[in-house]
Amino acid sequence: GTYGIDMGAFTTFLYCFQDREEILRLFEELSGARMLYNYVWIGGVWNDINDDQLRRVKTFVDRFEGELKKYHALVGENKIFIERTANVGVLTAEQCFDYGATGPVLRGSGVEWDLRKKRPYGMYEKFDFNIITGKGEKGTVGDCWDRYYVRIFEMFESIKIIRQVLEGIEEGPVMGKVSKIIKVPAGEIYMRTE
Repeated sequence: GTYGIDMGAFTTFLYCFQDREEILRLFEELSGARMLYNYVWIGGVWNDINDDQLRRVKTFVDRFEGELKKYHALVGENKIFIERTANVGVLTAEQCFDYGATGPVLRGSGVEWDLRKKRPYGMYEKFDFNIITGKGEKGTVGDCWDRYYVRIFEMFESIKIIRQVLEGIEEGPVMGKVSKIIKVPAGEIYMRTE
């Protein structure tokens, strides 16, 4: 939505803002906050999700998948958007490595690297999803359009992950037994996440 607004495509931004509001409303119900959630705690989660909320998540992703297709048609396939983003701001894979670019920027340059697949953490190894990469479909691999493409099509992959989570969610406690004092061994801890 904000990418389009930078080029004067205000309508799509408003549509996306509506979807964002629906997501944030659910986050607020679950965590008590709209932006800084503090929902995942050591040993589990802060609050249980109820059946109505699970139903609303499913309803949202079913509707949102169709909306994403419309957004891509409105923005990503728009002649003006393509002309303003294809072959613009090209970052080669080598430049990404030199500049330390990661995530969607790196994948937009054609590099198939996603920590959730390459070095899974949490439950990601249980989910079936694809790594989306730039292919130079509208211009040069690694251009602004490819970075747009990665971001929009990763939302389709996120929908796939959410559906798998919804199918596998189980009844039970939301917080495991955790010692009141968590003592980490001396030294440094580093964990990659995406």
